[in-house]
Amino acid sequence: RPDGGFTGVGGSYGTVGGLGSGVYGESSLIPLVGGSGGGGSAQDPNQGESGSGGAGGGALLIACASSFALSGEVNANGGPGAKHSWQSQSGGGSGGALRVVADTLTGTGYLRALGGAAGSTSGGLGRIRVERVTNSSSVSVTPDASVVELAPGATPGIWLPENGPTVRITSIGGQPAPADPRAEFGVIGSDTVLPSVSSTTVAIETTNVEQASAVTVRATPRSNGNYTETAASVSQVVSENPLVLQWTATVPVNPGYSALQVRVVRP
Repeated sequence: RPDGGFTGVGGSYGTVGGLGSGVYGESSLIPLVGGSGGGGSAQDPNQGESGSGGAGGGALLIACASSFALSGEVNANGGPGAKHSWQSQSGGGSGGALRVVADTLTGTGYLRALGGAAGSTSGGLGRIRVERVTNSSSVSVTPDASVVELAPGATPGIWLPENGPTVRITSIGGQPAPADPRAEFGVIGSDTVLPSVSSTTVAIETTNVEQASAVTVRATPRSNGNYTETAASVSQVVSENPLVLQWTATVPVNPGYSALQVRVVRP
């Protein structure tokens, strides 16, 4: 929320939500992920109210071997932010993801991935991708779709290939990180517990990711949105085929609970 106010930020995905942070995800929608929720509003001392932000839009794949005819609506819209008073407003959730794959696309319907309404902190737009051989439609698409012209008989990729790039955190402060993190950001409990330190070393492993890639670690405290981003560097080449690299980053540590995420931008 903005300093001195009671308003939650809008969720971001394909575009930045009101007062929100950067966009994320791939235009290919592989992997297919939905939108992000809006920020909750702080308690208004005059009204005694607070509330959660709107939910992020969902993620939907429609894959047809022949024709997909759309005469109605397919929506992956974010939820609205709740307004409690003239100065207290939760942020809207961002739009989600819609991917349509078909031999022929027909119809006059609507594809939408809109952000949830919330005044100045509405959610950002989602992502839409349309892949087809033949277009016989006048379908209305919001936001503008990433359009791919398929060749007849083409086999579009639905899942990540087995040799696709992967990234994972292997240890935090020398302690092994779980392969499948279970801790929820908003409840008591954690995957890794650190002593009282000002910074810690995060070890990362990538597969089929070039050394020229930019790898960063984001640390977000549960108490606020003042996250930090730290660049990682290659510490070891584990193997050449497949290319497996180890990276390390020295990440600042805040008191209390924080979530760690790794981002890879390939050249």
